[in-house]
Amino acid sequence: MADLLNLMDDAPSARANLVPPTSPPTQTHQQAQSPPPSSASANALADLLGGASISPTAILSPGSETSANFSFADLDKEYEVYNANGIRITLTPSKKQKAPAIVEILATFYNSSEMAISDLNFLVAVPKSQKLQIMPPSGQHVTAGSTVTQQVKIANPSKTALRLRMRLAFTTDGQKIEKMFDYAGFPSTVV
Repeated sequence: MADLLNLMDDAPSARANLVPPTSPPTQTHQQAQSPPPSSASANALADLLGGASISPTAILSPGSETSANFSFADLDKEYEVYNANGIRITLTPSKKQKAPAIVEILATFYNSSEMAISDLNFLVAVPKSQKLQIMPPSGQHVTAGSTVTQQVKIANPSKTALRLRMRLAFTTDGQKIEKMFDYAGFPSTVV
């Protein structure tokens, strides 16, 4: 699991950039309520970080910027980052004008197979110059043809290019699938 941070400047300070889920996302009537984060998911997160201790009280700070000097041109577009094993993942970045150093990303998991997906687990790591906050998914089970979402927030005060290392794990048709992949395809306006 330590490979997740190898390309993310794997220094001891890099491990503090991953923050466990802190509160559930807003639910729609079509989304299933997910259970609160379990100790198993916290242990998986610790494994991902090479056993580093995790502080649930870490807070993203928008930095000292007061003016919004960025473009919304490439925001609110879906960027496909994974499409295999019956699941397609897109990331949709957005920003709020009052916090231009924070990129909010909505990860959407589409079940394109005829089989249900269960035990969905999605983890993200970022370079040490960025801070990450990941919310729990809207559900851990995705029926055929449906979707689940998960909110990710990245504080990027230095405005460096976003580089994500992701770990996806799920079960479908009785088979446990684990994949690790990178994404650095956001345009430079999404920083």
